[in-house]
Amino acid sequence: MPEIEAATGSETHNIDKAVAAKLTKNYREAYGIEESKGFYYGKEKIKSIIEQKGCMGIRVYYGLNSIGEDTLVLVAVDGKWNDIGLTNVAEYGISTALHADSSGSMLARD
Repeated sequence: MPEIEAATGSETHNIDKAVAAKLTKNYREAYGIEESKGFYYGKEKIKSIIEQKGCMGIRVYYGLNSIGEDTLVLVAVDGKWNDIGLTNVAEYGISTALHADSSGSMLARD
């Protein structure tokens, strides 16, 4: 099996607005407009995760909260692709479904 390169924190994941809009529209069309279109996480929490010693990036896990709603769990990842700092993770993102008007996001509308 080939050796996996170490995570550096400099990997690029860029897509343009048109691709991002298409991906989110595909999701809305597949799951309906009642589903959450996304989750918000404050910058201080994101910073606290990525500033952990050895952190090269963030892994996002899909999850279900205690009432069966979709959620995301954010975890720091080290250079060997291991989850680290499991006492400093994020969940409880604010669902865009909770906002009466999320039309301010170009990715939340058609």
